[in-house]
Formats: sequence, C-alpha cells, structure tokens
Amino acid sequence: MLPDELQERVTLLASNPILRDGRLGAGKAHERAFFAQQVTHELFSANPVDHTLPALPRVVASALSCVSCDREVHLGPWTFLSPEGVRERHAALGFPMFAHKYAGMGHITCLGYCPERDVVFKYLDGGANGFERIENAKRARAFTVHDMCARQIDLDKLLRGAASEPYD
Repeated sequence: MLPDELQERVTLLASNPILRDGRLGAGKAHERAFFAQQVTHELFSANPVDHTLPALPRVVASALSCVSCDREVHLGPWTFLSPEGVRERHAALGFPMFAHKYAGMGHITCLGYCPERDVVFKYLDGGANGFERIENAKRARAFTVHDMCARQIDLDKLLRGAASEPYD
C-alpha cells in the first residue's frame, strides 16, 4: 500500500489529462532549436511543488503543481507553459496565458484564462512579420472580459482530443 500523499499524486497523474497524456520538455523551448531540447518522460514530482501562480483553471493548476518551475508539458501539438512561463506571460499580458500551439506562418494559437468569469479562451498571437506580431500583441494586451468571454472554448473537450490532434 502506498502512503496517502503518494497515492494522491498517483491518482492525480491518472486523472489529470495534461499529466496522463503529456510529456515533459525543457522550459522556454521557443528559445532553443528543436535538436537542442531535452525531452523526458519523467512527468511529475512525488511531492507537490509550491508555485506562486496567477489564477488558472483547476486542471491546469493541478498539473503545474507537479512539475518543476522550468518545465513545459507537451500534449499533442499543445505546449503548456512552465510555471515560470505562465508568470512571465501574465506579467506581460495582464491575464494568465498558459498554453499555445503553432498555427502556421509564424502564428500561434494561445489559451488564456479570465478568472473573473472562470472562462478559458483562445486567441491568435505571433505573426508572419514584425508589424503583425506587434499588432497581435497589442490586441491581446487590450482584451476586456467581454473579449475573453466572446472567445470562450471548452477546455475539457480540447484536452480530450489534444493527445490525438495532428501537428500542424
């Protein structure tokens, strides 16, 4: 029989779709070439990691409590940011952005969270050139609660299909 604390962690691993189906990658992967990134299948720590994070959806917060500060979790084409990455993006945008995937031509589709309404939303960032990247960043920083709610998605549905979603 496992100790209660370890049993809770194993149960979390089995029930959390991000941890169950994902794999760990080095944090800030966007700053390194793909062949320089280290990927491991060691997904979680037996002891919860205490991260000071902005408000996040419960399933994302519980997944991030299991990984070290500089690790990302990859689930199909989606990259769930490291706890450090979530804090950095929150400081830059004013709302928690916690995942992204490549959308073509320098664009990324991002997942953000509106804690005031408990809404996960999708938006486009990046761009094919500097002007487009600047405009998309300005637009994201100017999002209102109304804008976030208008872009609302079903996170549970996204997570159920993410592991089998094709890479773009």
